Amino acid sequence: MVARFLAGYHPTLGRMGIWLSRSGLDVTLASAESQFLLSTDYKNEQIFLSGRVTVIHGSQEIVAFPETLDAPPFVSWNESYPDGVNYYPFRIDLTTSAPQSYSVSCYSYADKVTFVNSTEFDLYVFYRVLCRRFG
Repeated sequence: MVARFLAGYHPTLGRMGIWLSRSGLDVTLASAESQFLLSTDYKNEQIFLSGRVTVIHGSQEIVAFPETLDAPPFVSWNESYPDGVNYYPFRIDLTTSAPQSYSVSCYSYADKVTFVNSTEFDLYVFYRVLCRRFG
């Protein structure tokens, strides 16, 4: 399996940033815009929406977008306990529409994102919706 996600110094491009390469392509060897699904190098990589929601145990929380996008965006998120106790290092997940976390699943659609809490605890979910369409 190749490394697809890099946050920090990119050895081929020679600069700091965040990159996610296409399936099967090593992110450290990629350099062309078409080889990345996500890259902070390009003007149109923007955070479309961000925030925090409380997802009650055994339920879901829907975050509606202010407008419908052309396709489901990438969503980056991490969860935290409302009591203020965090367990480091915590996971930061990125998805377009698949369960990625042990405790919270995220489903991304063109008009909303849905977080599903399958634990017995209430959780805060901090999210960032990344959209390639603007810019």
